Amino acid sequence: MADVLGRIGTDLGWAGFVKVDGAVYSWLGLPECPNTKKATQTAFSYTSTASTFTFNAGPVVLTARFLSPVETNSYVLQSFPFTYLDVSVASGDGAPHSVQIYSDLGAEWVSGDNSMKANWTTSTVGPLLTHQVQLAEPHLFGEILDHSQYGAAYYSTSNSKSVTYRTGGANAVRGTFIKTGQLPNTQDAKFRAIDDDRPVFAFAEDLGNIPAGPAYAVADGELEMRSSYFFSEYPKVQDGINAFHANHAAAVETAAKLDKKVQTDSEAISANYADIVALSIRQFAAGFEFTVGRGADGRFNQSDILGFMKAHVVYPSFPAVHDLGANFPNATGHSDGKDEKMPVEESGSMLILTLAYTQATKDLSLIRDYHALLDQWTEFLIHDGLKPTSQLSTDDFAGPLQNQTNLAIKGIIGIAAMAEIERLLGNADLQKNYSSIAQSYVPKFLEYATSKEKHLELNVKMFAAATCTKKEARDMFVSQGQP
Repeated sequence: MADVLGRIGTDLGWAGFVKVDGAVYSWLGLPECPNTKKATQTAFSYTSTASTFTFNAGPVVLTARFLSPVETNSYVLQSFPFTYLDVSVASGDGAPHSVQIYSDLGAEWVSGDNSMKANWTTSTVGPLLTHQVQLAEPHLFGEILDHSQYGAAYYSTSNSKSVTYRTGGANAVRGTFIKTGQLPNTQDAKFRAIDDDRPVFAFAEDLGNIPAGPAYAVADGELEMRSSYFFSEYPKVQDGINAFHANHAAAVETAAKLDKKVQTDSEAISANYADIVALSIRQFAAGFEFTVGRGADGRFNQSDILGFMKAHVVYPSFPAVHDLGANFPNATGHSDGKDEKMPVEESGSMLILTLAYTQATKDLSLIRDYHALLDQWTEFLIHDGLKPTSQLSTDDFAGPLQNQTNLAIKGIIGIAAMAEIERLLGNADLQKNYSSIAQSYVPKFLEYATSKEKHLELNVKMFAAATCTKKEARDMFVSQGQP
């Protein structure tokens, strides 16, 4: 039984149904349930903050929007680790229809090992209904298959008379909705392994007879212990969830303004660049954690703010390493030598990102302090970047390959980035040298990588223009001197 899949193909356990005049359609995940049909996806769109899917479910049109707010003006709002799922349903034929909607979250969200035991609760008091699930024996800072082994997953929706809930085995819970269009407001008290009768945590809402207009629903080194910044204002998670839910209208308005600004500003460069930026913002925001520390009195100190990002950092190694450790947030390194070897990819990335940071902040301290290391990475790219040996790229799922086109592009842009770094430091001779090398590599690269059909090849033997296209975005800020 396959539901929504995670980044590396693991089952996250997330399903959605809509019941229309007694017929049931699945619109989220691929749950294998009898007496159901698949809704037909008719459209998809994305912005910097949201992904929107449109489905035909018999005579109605269902729209599901996954909104991940990017709140640049509030540490509290940006540190909320929550996402909105907005579902709207409208008649597609102008006639009224009886509609009930359903979604559930599986215990697979709390571990990458489904043999581990989980426990759960459901809060029914207050403005929200909230399911909470966690491991019975969490492992602090542990990670299995990109799943943290600590913390909890929360699934909440409005607490109203039209909403029902249930926790229990996936087949039984989903079967109840498929048969009756509602849930019995009961909880499964048999805590067990995640793969033992797959526990799910479900909500259903009866939208009644919808007219031609839409109906709307929302489901939405030294070790220093730190907390997400929102805890400084909402010490209890449920209070934070309540505040996040109450902020929905404002979050939608803020997201619309940000989406418009991002689209307008990035389209001024090119339409392709606008697409890349729109895809990148949520990745960046989702991977960045605003944290708050505690003072000597044990209270949260709102002036003690640190940000952590699961991304590149300037780390004094040669060649540049892919990450500081396999399991975020543990910066334990790879003393076992089992890091992913991406020397050209990461050496180029370090140069590009270091330049971007310097251009954005006007702070030259980073390029001054690490000039020798930056120069070492550049010399490596000069000797190994144009015709890379067999190695991994960011597309590590494809495995190692020799003479990768996208890596050669990364190497050339990395050398050009170092030329700009030298200019910022006032090193005119070094700037001229690196700039000349980068420019001389471009015609050589085109000679090596262009096919007879005038396409860029994946390497000298295979054509795959898409792999290198995403890397070309780096050239935009290098050539224009912008971050």
